[in-house]
Amino acid sequence: MRCVACGKQMVSGTEREVRSVAGHTFVADMPANICGCGESVIDYAPLHRFNLAIAGKLAELGASSGEAFKFMRKAIGMKAADLAALLHVVPETVSRWETGQRNVDYGAMVVLGAIALDQLEGRTRTLDLLRALREPAKATGEVLVQLDVQAA
Repeated sequence: MRCVACGKQMVSGTEREVRSVAGHTFVADMPANICGCGESVIDYAPLHRFNLAIAGKLAELGASSGEAFKFMRKAIGMKAADLAALLHVVPETVSRWETGQRNVDYGAMVVLGAIALDQLEGRTRTLDLLRALREPAKATGEVLVQLDVQAA
């Protein structure tokens, strides 16, 4: 890969990324292409994973500010209007939470944290449950439920 600033060949290395969110500072050494002129390029995938890890850590820390909520929403790649629909609130409510005009709803924060943690684990369980609530399936007849008696 050639440097966009000077045109020289870049080499593989690491670049320290720092993010400050909701009073917490998060640090990670990211794989990067580095040039002798000081330019560096980090691929999207590791940056996305870093932001998602921050969102998960914010959930685990119990961060509940508008800043934390907005960061987490963006880290999971969801538009405010789409999240509002899943949470059964108007988009303006999400905006008010994110700008600090209103305290973030406790339940909404829990749901957003669960979505972020699911994504970190490569799952969609919380999103699937929210979507099912929006469009419930109609059970017809018997529904077979499998039990793992060994786990009980």
